[in-house]
Amino acid sequence: MIYCIFYCNLKDPTKWKVMKLHRSDGVLVAAKNRKEAQLFRFQHAVALGRKIQDGGVYDVQVKALSELYLPED
Repeated sequence: MIYCIFYCNLKDPTKWKVMKLHRSDGVLVAAKNRKEAQLFRFQHAVALGRKIQDGGVYDVQVKALSELYLPED
């Protein structure tokens, strides 16, 4: 199964997004469709999710891509 990072900014916990890119400055970029979502194996997604969450800016969850609705295009 393929997983992705589902995140929200701690300042606005009502707007959850799917991660497209984790920039070198720590900012996460949101995917607009399924093709843009960055996909991981479970262990890699959990490891990256912990690293991002330890930064104190984002709340992170690892979810199977099939659980999330993202437009195809």
